[in-house]
Amino acid sequence: MRISLLVLFVVFFASAVQGGDAKDKNLKRMVTKLVERQKIVDTVNMLYMSTDAKDWHRVAKLFTVDVHFDVRSLGAKEVELKSGDEIAKGWREGLKSVAQVFHQSGNFIVKQWGSRAEVKCYAIATHYLPNKEFKERTFVGSYEYGLVKVKGIWKINKFVYRNKYIHPPFE
Repeated sequence: MRISLLVLFVVFFASAVQGGDAKDKNLKRMVTKLVERQKIVDTVNMLYMSTDAKDWHRVAKLFTVDVHFDVRSLGAKEVELKSGDEIAKGWREGLKSVAQVFHQSGNFIVKQWGSRAEVKCYAIATHYLPNKEFKERTFVGSYEYGLVKVKGIWKINKFVYRNKYIHPPFE
């Protein structure tokens, strides 16, 4: 498991200034919370990276059985309840003519309540289309995810995409 520099800093700093059982428990809680936050963000980033790799099996596994799926900003008529398999199949079909996909994400805001979490972030996706006149299409937007911990693993149960713009736009 990857440990961020922030976790290492907290461990080092807290151990240098604190002592005693109560303070050790507080330090352990802080580190656990930071580690869980990183696992949550890693789950979201794994969705982007698995989509870029067109690893549809992994994409499907990152979702729960029932997912609140909202892509109305891209033209969907309503919010749907879909399975991870249905989402992966739709993306596989929608991206089959795209030679390469690249996501870049950031500005993560994470809220966690026990085995539930919410993530908001920005992301840009570039689709490389070598056989088209414009070669690239870029999607810029924000995401809202809901996650639940299932058997110790964070899974996505809510997916909301809010499109800001697409360049060049679809005709």
